[in-house]
Amino acid sequence: MSYIFGYGSIINSKSRSKTGKTGKCYPAIVTGLQRAWDLPIPGEAVTALGITKKPKIKCNGIVVEIDSNELNNFDKREKGYRRIPVREKNIQGFNPQGKVWVYTNVKTTKPTLNKPIIQSYLDVIIQGCLEYGKQFAIKFVETTTNWNYPWINDRPNPRYPRALENNPKLFKKVDNILKQAIPNQLAKRQTIQF
Repeated sequence: MSYIFGYGSIINSKSRSKTGKTGKCYPAIVTGLQRAWDLPIPGEAVTALGITKKPKIKCNGIVVEIDSNELNNFDKREKGYRRIPVREKNIQGFNPQGKVWVYTNVKTTKPTLNKPIIQSYLDVIIQGCLEYGKQFAIKFVETTTNWNYPWINDRPNPRYPRALENNPKLFKKVDNILKQAIPNQLAKRQTIQF
């Protein structure tokens, strides 16, 4: 049995299921990883979440069971990332019985107008966080950096390939979490028709 530490869209059960079969999931905190909007996706007009090693920094997410045969499917999904092992001693909230992997940045670049943060991607992530409760979702927002860079509300025409269906009630929940955790940054989000 292997595991993936999911810290972005992999947290969302529907998003994961579009890539491969996974097993049980456990909320966890990993020490030594910094999550940020800093990974330009090759061939896409978007900056995704990335993670880099940073001592003493804590990142919440999930540890998800995965058959080793399914890892290749997730490797294909996570283009622009490299898969590395997580040290067991750095994981809080779950005691794995096998190797835990995480997808880290190959390179880092802050979001730009040509490669912004996109709301459709963030909606998928926060919906996944809400599977583990509102406080889990707030912690995700609070422990993610680079919110001050270009951020586009693309809900009217989603760019993210695994975007949610139009769900105003869910979007309101997401926006309420963002208002609570990062009100100043949320005020700078722009809605643009593509």
